[in-house]
Amino acid sequence: MVEHSENGRTEGQRRVLIVGAGYGGLRTALRLAVLQRSERANLQVVLLDMNDYHQLITELHEVAGGRTPVDEVRLP
Repeated sequence: MVEHSENGRTEGQRRVLIVGAGYGGLRTALRLAVLQRSERANLQVVLLDMNDYHQLITELHEVAGGRTPVDEVRLP
């Protein structure tokens, strides 16, 4: 069993804080998740954003044109 400290991390684990969940923040978080799964890193990744969703900016013209509902360009 892995023991966690008061801050939720295991011993020797580094915390990575990514501020902003836009395309760059999401890509970075996903790459770090792949690195973590391969067990080459002992990281706790925290992704911080002011919204609880990611908006597909490249699809906003479809919403503006009335061809796509707003919910289809947001990812929870």
